[in-house]
Amino acid sequence: MSSRKYGNSPLAMLMYERGLTQSDLSRRCGVSQATLSRFLGGGRGINVTSLMKIASFLSIDMETLCANLEGVNPSLLHRSTT
Repeated sequence: MSSRKYGNSPLAMLMYERGLTQSDLSRRCGVSQATLSRFLGGGRGINVTSLMKIASFLSIDMETLCANLEGVNPSLLHRSTT
């Protein structure tokens, strides 16, 4: 598995380190593969609920997941799940 296939985003690096494909992650998180692909391609078209599912599954915070995305203010990503 080549890291080049995954890109340089925090999510891509975590997927590479854990041996997860887009298909694996989408199935395990309940997020469509198309949505996941869009996120890996630059974050366009993904909603907060999908981001929360991915972050929860990977046991990471939203700020880490969304690092390096243009136009995303990490302080806006803190939402109560209760």
